[in-house]
Amino acid sequence: MSSPSNSEHNSVSEYVSSADSDDRPLGQQSIHDSDSKPSENSGSDRQVSESSCNSDSDRQVIGENSHSIRRRGKRNRQVSLVSDESSPEQRRRKPAVDLFTALPDSLFLHVLSFLPIVDAVKTQVLSKRCQYLWTYITSLVFSIRNAGRCDRDFVAFVDKTLVISNCSKIKKLGVQFGYALDYESSVDLWTQFAAGKRAEELQLAFEDAVDPYYRRVVRWNSLKRLSIGHANLSEDVIQKILAGSPVLEILELYRCLGFTRLHVNNASVKKLKLRHVWVEDPSGLEISASQLHSLEVSGRLYDRICRLGNVSSLVDANLNFHERIHGPYSDDDFERYSNMLRGLLQSLVHVKKMTLGTWALQVGLLIILCLCHSIIEVFPQLWKN
Repeated sequence: MSSPSNSEHNSVSEYVSSADSDDRPLGQQSIHDSDSKPSENSGSDRQVSESSCNSDSDRQVIGENSHSIRRRGKRNRQVSLVSDESSPEQRRRKPAVDLFTALPDSLFLHVLSFLPIVDAVKTQVLSKRCQYLWTYITSLVFSIRNAGRCDRDFVAFVDKTLVISNCSKIKKLGVQFGYALDYESSVDLWTQFAAGKRAEELQLAFEDAVDPYYRRVVRWNSLKRLSIGHANLSEDVIQKILAGSPVLEILELYRCLGFTRLHVNNASVKKLKLRHVWVEDPSGLEISASQLHSLEVSGRLYDRICRLGNVSSLVDANLNFHERIHGPYSDDDFERYSNMLRGLLQSLVHVKKMTLGTWALQVGLLIILCLCHSIIEVFPQLWKN
């Protein structure tokens, strides 16, 4: 709160000094006043005064009156001070306080971490203190949708932003844009930045990517979570990524293509998430992960079959995938999908928790109904009974 002006300070001082003079006992005020004024009948007045002062009851009344006056004076003083502080004129003179920029650096950076990086950079115009504060953000997520630029300008923006980053360690680096071979060197620099800053989470979303992504050397020693989307990945690239990520715990692949077998041999990888995986081979996708604890297969399989190899350590399984078939199921389609679901369920009989999506439940129900129909045909007497 701003300090009051001189006039306000003087008015408060004058009121306090005048109120202090009223704090004297009533007996003293009357005595001083009587001493200062000449009296025409001094003898009679002095006799009346002495007789009144000698009375105990009069002294008690005077004391009570003076005490009540002091209390009223203090209350009046407090009310006056409060009214002065909250007066409209004083409130208008108070300078505005920017509560946002007044936050501590740690809290300010925490707020910036929830903003798109483009908006976080714009905060540098708020004040001199904020000019370089955004360069200490530990969660860097770049999306071309928020940037509103072409791919080339977006890549240049990411390059410059990472160069001036002042963090010794970051928690997360995420980039979402349309990948092409022309940007392969920039993507390599981004992943090297994540490795040098000991990032724990890396997200790479290559929208509408046609060209395959080749990663020659991977040394992500601090990476715990990796998410790659819209990418053309070969089996060799996946194995290099797994081999170069010794502490990786969660691997997520969505809308990826280029591989038919996914073998996860890392003992550290405990969770595998696959969404909308496209497999060019008609034989489908084979998943093998002996140390895996959690598996999630969701989204569309694009009319491909999914098989499980060695998943002996699996504890939690989520089968929430689906197949889009135009028109009713043919006999061949039903047989193919029912066989796939049977095989998956047989591979997961040892898990403690299993979640089935709508499509899997529908196919499973059809399998049960067909099984019941076959039993009735073979043993009609059971239906009659």
